[in-house]
Amino acid sequence: MSVISCTSLTYKQDCLPSQLWIFSLDCNGSIPSGLLDDDYQESLHGAIGFTVNNEVIPSLKPRMLNLTFGEYLSKNGTLNQRNPWFPEYLASRIGCTFKNVVNVSSGKTNLCKPEDRLNENEFFTLSYMQNYADAVLAIATALQKYLKKTCGDFTGLCPKVKDALNGIDLANGVFEILKNISFPGINKQNFTFDQNQDGSAVYKIKTFVKRDPSEGAPINNWETAGLFRSGEITWYEEPRSLEEINSVCSSPCEVGFAKKIETQMCCWQCQACLPQQYVGFNGTECLECPRGNSPTLDRKDCRTNEMSRVRYSDPYSIASLIIASVGIVVTFTVSIIYFRNRNTPIVKAAGKEISVIVLVGAMFCFMNSFVLSTEATEIICVISRLLLACGPTLMYAGILTKTIVVVVIFKSKKILYSNIKAYLLPKYQIVAAVILSLIQVMILLAWFFFNPPNASVYYPSLKESFLVCNDVEDLIVLIGLAYPFLLILSCTILATINRKVPTGFNETQYIGFTMYATCIIWIAFLPIFITSSSVISLKVAAVSICLSLSAITVLVCLFCTRCYVIIFNPEENTSKSVMSSVCQRGTLSTPAITNQTTKMSREASYSDAKLSKTKQKERASWKEGKKLDGEGDNTQSCAHCGTKL
Repeated sequence: MSVISCTSLTYKQDCLPSQLWIFSLDCNGSIPSGLLDDDYQESLHGAIGFTVNNEVIPSLKPRMLNLTFGEYLSKNGTLNQRNPWFPEYLASRIGCTFKNVVNVSSGKTNLCKPEDRLNENEFFTLSYMQNYADAVLAIATALQKYLKKTCGDFTGLCPKVKDALNGIDLANGVFEILKNISFPGINKQNFTFDQNQDGSAVYKIKTFVKRDPSEGAPINNWETAGLFRSGEITWYEEPRSLEEINSVCSSPCEVGFAKKIETQMCCWQCQACLPQQYVGFNGTECLECPRGNSPTLDRKDCRTNEMSRVRYSDPYSIASLIIASVGIVVTFTVSIIYFRNRNTPIVKAAGKEISVIVLVGAMFCFMNSFVLSTEATEIICVISRLLLACGPTLMYAGILTKTIVVVVIFKSKKILYSNIKAYLLPKYQIVAAVILSLIQVMILLAWFFFNPPNASVYYPSLKESFLVCNDVEDLIVLIGLAYPFLLILSCTILATINRKVPTGFNETQYIGFTMYATCIIWIAFLPIFITSSSVISLKVAAVSICLSLSAITVLVCLFCTRCYVIIFNPEENTSKSVMSSVCQRGTLSTPAITNQTTKMSREASYSDAKLSKTKQKERASWKEGKKLDGEGDNTQSCAHCGTKL
């Protein structure tokens, strides 16, 4: 785009078809002569120019043509003083004189006659006559309003105005009114001043249209295309030629593109911004939106995306809550059955005190699903961490304690002495389970100290944000699950070592099944948790479902089989059925483990030969045993382990 004056357009190299010419005011709707050949017409086709809005005053010409020289002469033939300039103007236009002056060209005196007037050819008007008339009307209107304001209905000049003539009060008063004046102009167009006390900027917008000379049309033809008034453009309806012209070096960039400035400020290339970027305020660079934000539709700013939260209505949450609800129902059912049958042999053989600890741990695991599915807050995160760390710890600490007791009883080669048997009592088993749990408490306290629980914003991607407890957003959750997993491994190893025990004491077999299934669950949990970093709701559900399935496995393998016997086969809930053996020569034997009992008897006999008299008496007491169902009692004693069923 080039802005030039008409006088500077002199050389052909100035006109290039790829440019749009904008002409300045001095062109006044014309092109310099000598530049009207076809090449220039083609180059200038579509050019635009601006001229001051110099509209003709419609009533001026008839008025001027009707004025005669005699209207400005007094009765004695002299000029009147109302308008002394018009006679001079008229004399100059028609070539006469109102004084006794000889015409130089003809040598004659051509006096103006009273009836002399202008004809059509002699009349012309100035380009800006409308502006002059509006200026005079502005002063006149301001004076009229000043007199009205100052004198009211007084006819003529009131004393107050006469006094103001000697000072500046009159000028100041008229000026204040003039600044805010607004009235219909000479051509009935509204006239007013702007904030700089300048008249309204009104310009005509013209466009150059190439004409074919063969058609008889003028080759230099400008057409008015619109009007610029007070910062707004009004385009005339259906202009004869106003083409859409690309008048820039580079077109504006599309949405999402930034300008890459080249040699000149008006020339650039458009560079696409990345999806997460927006165009800076100057339009020349792509800026990155902060995490959790996205560019607006016009790509000029960033907007904050809606933060996601864990909700009960999420599909993953629904799945975890269903599993947890089933587990809670099973836990309450088992607890009620065990409580009502707490004095029966099968419950005593399972260790009712330790069973309580295991059931409490299972309940914590199920409750954690409901806590994790709640919108994260600081309180929720504290409760979640406690349940996450304490639930599986209590459950597997009780199972490990029970496993150790069975191993000590059935892997010992000799008779257990009284001081050893004392530590196998239920109260010491509870102490052992508590000690194992206290280790996790110490780990939990350190975890609270170095990494306090709180609700934090996690960003799975640049656009997404998720409000979640900091316990489950990454692998830090393994701090609370590492120790329970160590207990699981310990139980698995001990249950495998002690898998061949008397049928009545096949607790380790059930524990073995439980631990094998639990290991499979936890091994499957880790890949799901690690690989689902972008789906926070899935990670939370994975933790919940892992703990719930582990607790359900414990309930099914360790408790449901006993509950089935208690409810549907109560005749087997006796000491005889629980033992499934007799105390023969100090060992528990069944047809299934005959070889094992024979070996144990031989080892016991070999040990008898080396015992002192005191120990031999104690061994003799052990060999005597008791009857399987002595005196109708539902209990059975085992001298080898020193426990009563």
